[in-house]
Amino acid sequence: MEELQESINDLEKENELLKTYKLHISVFCMTHEQQWKSKEQQLKLQIAELEMAIKSDLADKNEILDKIKVERGG
Repeated sequence: MEELQESINDLEKENELLKTYKLHISVFCMTHEQQWKSKEQQLKLQIAELEMAIKSDLADKNEILDKIKVERGG
């Protein structure tokens, strides 16, 4: 009977350790997920800024080309 109680106690301790381990893993995963989401948002913002810069440059280029056409009489 005493051995059985020791086994039960050992299993309960192991169960608590596993719960703690799972909690640590969960927190670790959540932290990394938040970091990746933050990085994703930063990159999306950077992409949007670059797209706006490209559109602006394209508009400038087209304006210059139009002026050249007018100057060449065409």
